[in-house]
Amino acid sequence: FYYIAINDEIPKIKKFIKRFGGRLDTSRILIDNSGQHQSLFGVKKIPETFIFGPKSKVIRRFAGPQEWDRDYYFQYLESL
Repeated sequence: FYYIAINDEIPKIKKFIKRFGGRLDTSRILIDNSGQHQSLFGVKKIPETFIFGPKSKVIRRFAGPQEWDRDYYFQYLESL
């Protein structure tokens, strides 16, 4: 998994890592201050989350904020 932080502040990213670091692999956070990924993926609402499968195919797209600490999301991601 990769996480792309678009135009985000380092303190907010560190807070995210601290909050979810025990349950998510947060070692793959990409910081995009240019916003190029936003236009590349057609992001219109931030935050927006994409789950990619083989050959970079989008499996699922979540628009808006999600409650990522809910067990549902961990079970869903682990099932992939």
